[in-house]
Amino acid sequence: METMAPLFSCVIPTNRRVSLIEDLLISLRSAKSVEGRPLEILLVDDSPIKEAQEIQDLCRRYNARYLEGPASVREKRNLGIVNAHGEYVFFIDSDCQADKNVFEEHYKILSTAGYDACIGITNFVGEDSPMWHIISQTKFLDSFRFPTLLKNKVDSAPWGPTTNLSVRKKILDELGGFETNLPFKLGADDADLGLRINRAGFRIGMSEAALVFHSRETWNGMRKIMRRVFRWGRMDYYLYYCRHREKTAFTMPKPISVFSLLAIVLLTLAVCSSFFWPLCSIFLWWPCFLWLFSYIKRMHWKMQHVPLWTLMGAEFINQVFDWGCLVMSLRHGSLACLWREPIDDPRNLWHTKIHLTWASCLATFIVLIIACLWSVFQ
Repeated sequence: METMAPLFSCVIPTNRRVSLIEDLLISLRSAKSVEGRPLEILLVDDSPIKEAQEIQDLCRRYNARYLEGPASVREKRNLGIVNAHGEYVFFIDSDCQADKNVFEEHYKILSTAGYDACIGITNFVGEDSPMWHIISQTKFLDSFRFPTLLKNKVDSAPWGPTTNLSVRKKILDELGGFETNLPFKLGADDADLGLRINRAGFRIGMSEAALVFHSRETWNGMRKIMRRVFRWGRMDYYLYYCRHREKTAFTMPKPISVFSLLAIVLLTLAVCSSFFWPLCSIFLWWPCFLWLFSYIKRMHWKMQHVPLWTLMGAEFINQVFDWGCLVMSLRHGSLACLWREPIDDPRNLWHTKIHLTWASCLATFIVLIIACLWSVFQ
């Protein structure tokens, strides 16, 4: 009978996903223990009765604690924190699987002086679909690879997704866990926690060897992805332009900023001239921009192996995120998101900014030429 206190308490929020949960529990039970101390698994669930019973059976089979939780994922994680007995709380999602060495690798960082939290790498596995090719070219997978992307650039990660994150429990207790006073059920709470950890003077270590495998199954479907990204954009307003405004800085003109300015100029000219047909040319701006940016990016980085339509689709999804942020900003009477951006990613992304600026300016020039020609020949 195990008498030692657990070193890690693993918190898993879920709803349904019975088959994925079993795969996760199997992987956790196969993971190596650290210093011979047991692993505590806390599964916080709000599934309907049938699925809840199946999940409870899995918990009994794989020696996990079942906690009935609220619908909010943030509150589920906080409930897990409250019930955790380990020195560290490890967060993983129900559509993931853990590598056998994940806890050893986290502890190597956590046992190093100055680190009270750690993020690892989350690799995506599963069907290699055309939709996944597009997603893989967006900016939304960067945080899952921070230990590689930020290597030798920072001594504390800005934040980390809750697919592969461990935090000292007393730090979570001190900070009050995840922020629950955020709109929408999902999004931004992991970034907010990381930013608050850093603000409080603690450091988040990074491990390239601490691996978690995330199913691509929950990332398929254009409609699902568009809704998710738009919601993330809306959450970005609350995260960076309300709660952590000090983490934003002035930036080069964003595509959405250039487009908005062009739309105002064309609308003003149309009203003054009482000739509205040239205004229709504004609808050509986005196709022009997406093609130009993708072409410039493809040529600069020598990405001839990546189809142009894939890069265009990826940038379209990136821009949906910015539209979500702008919509929420306008609802609150703010335009800050048009000329400011988050600085939570400390990489030098000037090439991308320059590519975006060139594509925006060239698309604007093309649209203005078309609008002028339209006016002349009508």
